[in-house]
Amino acid sequence: MHMRKILNFIVAFAWRKGCSVALLHFAGWRVLELRALEREDERFLGLGLRAEQTGNSYQRFLPDGAARGFPQTRVRKLGIWTLANSLIRENSKFPAILDGNLLLITPRIESGPYHAYPTPDGKHGGTIEQRGSQVLIAPPRKPASEVGEAIYVGTRAQHNWSHWLINFLPGAHLASKHFDNPSIPLIVSAGCKNGASRRESLEVFWGGRPVIEVPAGSNLKVRKLHFVEQPVSDSPRPHADSMKRRTVGNRQALDDFREAGQDHGRGGKTTTEAKKIFFARESFHTRKYTDRAHGALQELGFEPVFLNRLSFRDQVATVMNAEEIIGPAGSAFANVIFCEARTRILLYKEELPNWENWYAPLAEAAEASMFFGKLQSRLAGPAGEDDYLKNLKNMIRQWQDSA
Repeated sequence: MHMRKILNFIVAFAWRKGCSVALLHFAGWRVLELRALEREDERFLGLGLRAEQTGNSYQRFLPDGAARGFPQTRVRKLGIWTLANSLIRENSKFPAILDGNLLLITPRIESGPYHAYPTPDGKHGGTIEQRGSQVLIAPPRKPASEVGEAIYVGTRAQHNWSHWLINFLPGAHLASKHFDNPSIPLIVSAGCKNGASRRESLEVFWGGRPVIEVPAGSNLKVRKLHFVEQPVSDSPRPHADSMKRRTVGNRQALDDFREAGQDHGRGGKTTTEAKKIFFARESFHTRKYTDRAHGALQELGFEPVFLNRLSFRDQVATVMNAEEIIGPAGSAFANVIFCEARTRILLYKEELPNWENWYAPLAEAAEASMFFGKLQSRLAGPAGEDDYLKNLKNMIRQWQDSA
């Protein structure tokens, strides 16, 4: 691996200095144009879903108690592109297809150039260097495997519960409803089914149909590939924060996804009968003052819940039972799509860019009220911990008073 990084570094340096693209291709590296597919493409099939979207109604809850909305992001329609003889390379940052000299992504809600996440080892789809919309892709470590027909949704970081539940599973569910042939496999990342909750949730939304893993370090060639657009927008995003827009989702697709999840959750057990819950985090997480925050929130009547310890069915049941949910930003908030209507949600974190509204499309699909709070301590050491907890309690009281 070390030698491979060195070789990639040398090749990337040569490309920056003007080395011939033909020479790079001859040596096995490829220069591709990162390009968004178009809905006017003859290979595109619209799914006929309503264009109504979610993600525009969230509000930021600021320390002064003010709640402010932001301008809307434009409507997203959804569809499927069917391509011939395309390559899939495992990419933990965004779904993409290698098609000739193009690296294809689904249409964006933002303008480019987009961040392709190059690394010296090419771990993100083989990308080792980027110049504007051009990317330099390292050769795969193993020979390509091949399948006849398959469905591809892809996602960012399938090992992450947020992206699994926000991006991948809604797309898989959408595909399961569109394709009548149950024998067409769904392409997934290697190891994505590790863990009982992942296997259970995939069974719920993909219905036990076949899956095929992208071989690690290799390309998967698909003779007939159906590229399904994710219902919730995701990476790649622009390099500059000033170009980023708020995440949105297709309302009809998320409504269908939510209904299927709630149907599954109705047979589950809640870990607490409390209507006010706190999404607790394990102590190994590096969030500030986690353990003391649990105690402070219990004082305010919130019961800590560790969703990661529950089956998927019980996660859904617990969220459906809640009327108020709070907690630090984290993957557990992906479950808010299964809330009942009128649930109140407060997510807090230390930094809160204007464009960031993760989980808002899911909360809006559930007709829940979601607030994002910025929470910091201006002090260091033990005094900083006390200040943080004081600010947390004040924020929660102001949030509750605003109901």
